[in-house]
Amino acid sequence: MKNTHVMVIPYPAQGHVTPLMELARCLTSNSLKVTFVNSEFTHKKMMSASGSQSDLMQMVWIPDGMQPWEDRRDMGKLAESINQTMPTRLEELIEDINKTDSKITCIVADVSMGWAVRVAQKMGIRSACFNTSAAAILALIISTQKLLDDEVIDRNGVPLKDQMIQLSTTMPSMNPARFTWACIGDPATNKIILDILILGAKEAAQRADWIICNSTMQLETGAFTLFPKMLPIGPLLATNCFLKQEGHFWKEDSTCLTWLDQQPVCSVIYVAFGSYAIFDQAQFEELALGLELTDKPFLWAVRPGISGGTDSAIYPDGFVDRVGDRGKIVSWAPQQEALSHPSVACFMSHCGWNSTMEGVSNGVPFLCWPYFADQFLNTSYVCDIWKTGLGLEKDENSGVVTRGEIKSKVEQLLSNNMVKENALNLKDKVGADKSSNTNLSNFISWVKEENANANANDGMQPLEDRRDFGKLAESMNQTMPTKLEIDSINKTDNKITCIIADYSMGWAIRVARKMGIRSVTFCPSSAALLALIMSTQKLLEDEVIDRGHRSDIWCLVSLVVVGSSPVVDVGVDLRVGLVAQGHVIPLMEAARCLTSKGLKVTFVNTEITHKQVMSACSSQKDLMQMVWIPDGMQPWEDRRDFGKLSKSMNQTMPTKLEELIDTINKTDNKITCIIADYCMGWAIRVAQKKGIRSAVFCPSSAAILALIMSTQKLLEDEVIDRNGDLAMTKIIFDIMVFDAKEAAEKADWIICNSTMELETGTFTLFPKMLPIGPLLATNSLKQAGHFWKEDSTCLTWLDQQPVCSVIYVAFGSFTILDQIQFEELALGLELTNKPFLWAVRPGTSGGTDSAVYPDGFVDRVGNRGKMVSWTPQQEVLSHPSVACFMSHCGWNSTMEGVSNGVPFLCWPYFADQFLNMTYICEIWKTGLGLEKDETSGVVTRGEIKSKVEQLLSNNMVKENALNLKEKVRAEKTSNTNLSNFISWVKEGNANANANAPEKNTCK
Repeated sequence: MKNTHVMVIPYPAQGHVTPLMELARCLTSNSLKVTFVNSEFTHKKMMSASGSQSDLMQMVWIPDGMQPWEDRRDMGKLAESINQTMPTRLEELIEDINKTDSKITCIVADVSMGWAVRVAQKMGIRSACFNTSAAAILALIISTQKLLDDEVIDRNGVPLKDQMIQLSTTMPSMNPARFTWACIGDPATNKIILDILILGAKEAAQRADWIICNSTMQLETGAFTLFPKMLPIGPLLATNCFLKQEGHFWKEDSTCLTWLDQQPVCSVIYVAFGSYAIFDQAQFEELALGLELTDKPFLWAVRPGISGGTDSAIYPDGFVDRVGDRGKIVSWAPQQEALSHPSVACFMSHCGWNSTMEGVSNGVPFLCWPYFADQFLNTSYVCDIWKTGLGLEKDENSGVVTRGEIKSKVEQLLSNNMVKENALNLKDKVGADKSSNTNLSNFISWVKEENANANANDGMQPLEDRRDFGKLAESMNQTMPTKLEIDSINKTDNKITCIIADYSMGWAIRVARKMGIRSVTFCPSSAALLALIMSTQKLLEDEVIDRGHRSDIWCLVSLVVVGSSPVVDVGVDLRVGLVAQGHVIPLMEAARCLTSKGLKVTFVNTEITHKQVMSACSSQKDLMQMVWIPDGMQPWEDRRDFGKLSKSMNQTMPTKLEELIDTINKTDNKITCIIADYCMGWAIRVAQKKGIRSAVFCPSSAAILALIMSTQKLLEDEVIDRNGDLAMTKIIFDIMVFDAKEAAEKADWIICNSTMELETGTFTLFPKMLPIGPLLATNSLKQAGHFWKEDSTCLTWLDQQPVCSVIYVAFGSFTILDQIQFEELALGLELTNKPFLWAVRPGTSGGTDSAVYPDGFVDRVGNRGKMVSWTPQQEVLSHPSVACFMSHCGWNSTMEGVSNGVPFLCWPYFADQFLNMTYICEIWKTGLGLEKDETSGVVTRGEIKSKVEQLLSNNMVKENALNLKEKVRAEKTSNTNLSNFISWVKEGNANANANAPEKNTCK
């Protein structure tokens, strides 16, 4: 390995210097030489606070262009001066260093010093951008063009909309008036910050080889999902091996640690506002008096200059004497040691990102008092997303955070066990998240790579999959033309006189022409393929292909991906449901949404499903016609054989559906739109063949459809093969899964019975999939689509039970328990000594219509147990007596439980139910899973009793369930999507992409 020498360049502010110093120490601990470049002003402050240097780290400075007496808190003036002065000075520094044996091989630049990445490119040095703030801030910066396009801001960065926005639904809501560049100073300053720091950061993030962030995947999943090129390597905190944290501008007063040792556990309010915050005298005094009023011990870091900008703070008369030893006031505290001290109860903070990360990493609840820039967003994370703190509010009249507000919020926070629990849980999650360690290790390995600079960067991160040819092609086309460093080579005596480029790297020929260099295209494949490529225009003109072709190879060759949509009239909606109750019910609810808007619907079932639905509920609305077509199987054949059923439907139903459409289209009410269950993907092919617009409906979790849409990737990555061990598995895979994938790709819309709140990750990954759920029966309507008649006597029984006492047990329409398991379940319910309502569907026990209970069971449980064949489930789950839901975790049941805030006992049977259980137990944390005995393979009566007791005593799970209910209820995305979809269905002229599903819009 050659000598690796990394140059690290922070923005001249302590909140930027400190984490970059920690990163530098990570590099030196891996035997890498580091030159740490500060401005002269910052360098002197740091060295006066701590003059130590390691053998592998050299501290140097270059001027920022301002005079010593000028005010560096004028961020606009500082930004302009840095931008004018430091790039040239940095080049000179690098040239001087490169005359030695330790040449600079990599530059790590603070994202706010984006010009340094341009210098790196100019000098042929690899580079990385480092983001010292929340990843959400960098995501916002990268999205500035989108904000301009959507008219959220104007070209000066001034907000145009007085409403909160979200870059994605898993990220905090942002107030445009408090965007980083919009809340720093006057409009002129804000414009300078936008033009130099923000747009410079955006350019740097696009140019750099790596984008690394002082954050964790656990804390900011939404931001890292939205921009996967950003990689978390945080939290970068002082470790035991590094001992004291470096990069401070003031000397730490460690006497406060001795004082903390003398305080009771969880009693101290720690107060610190970072290196920038300034209070006027009125606010400073109000803060002091508020701390006095709390009657709690407090440690207060009063930095020189915090009070009115003067070095010496002026406290209220008598304040210091009155608080005495209950208050410890220092100029600067060793913050990580203070926050990790057991006596600290909460952290009153400006919510700078470093302070936020330190508080989170130590499990300390926050009192949030943001000052400017990113601190408002960080407060949103603390209070709204993580729920680990409370915000301090200014008085509307005086504009001051009053002493009463301080006292009140301290009391609220210290008595709020939920916030404390959340803070400790978040600490554990961040501690257990290993992705940052992996990313940091990979980054250091990349920095060490030998001869890495001989290659032009392709724009993708090292861990990204370059077998995704479409993604690779787009990335290369966007990145490599600017990375081809011909200028730097042409400064030498060996100028480039000819470029020979692979035909797949056509951009290189454009670069050659632009620079007046002769060029040659090289074809490494057959000449016939190049001939085909050169004939693409002819193929387009002859309509052999269109521009909507989506293969990755086509993307590699032409870099053109354009969608197309059919032109049809709208009036009647044809809806095709799968022959399973879990599919029929939500589609029936969707159909009723359409009829309620005056649309006529023909609901197409198989014959056997049609008869079951009609026998349970024979009523039809004027605007909904229930019809059937045969599934190809005989009445006596077993439709629980999914492989056989899939094959039969695929062979029979497409032709029958075409015939049905032809018949209907002879009337005045022609079919103008087909909505098909994704498991009936063949119906989309029929729609296309007939020139009818179409939508795919996903009745299960969106994650299942995302999995289906990723099957090709799973095959390529050898996660699965094309067969499976069972004949049924292969049939289902070949027919239903691939058909569903094809249907989702071909349909005009993909709509899902889910919500953005429940499955943010999935909808972010596949933005074409739109949530319109939960599709539940309204109060005015009974839910339709059931195969069995509901026994409403159970509701009267529920009325007689105490609040939150009843275990509701129901396993859907498919689950079958063998007799041993059925009896063990019965005995487990008996053991709980709780009232229970049990839906024992015909066929639940061993596939027989009549259930056989254990001897004496019915008599022993008496009126404590209510067994019925089928329940009105939504009414049951909304009943106040129900305490929990023992469920198979079918998606409809899951949605109904979530929508009613009921905790789950999860007992999945097959298919998507295991994934749904994962959502419940691991993502939403609204339930517990029942485990089978390893020896018998049975969920034992003891396990049932134990888990019921655990669940009903777990206040956190109950709280999570109620919180999730409220979030789902408050989330309006589904209503908007459903309204847009219905409008699209109603449109007379469907082309022109009117009301087409939006992708990645700022909401």
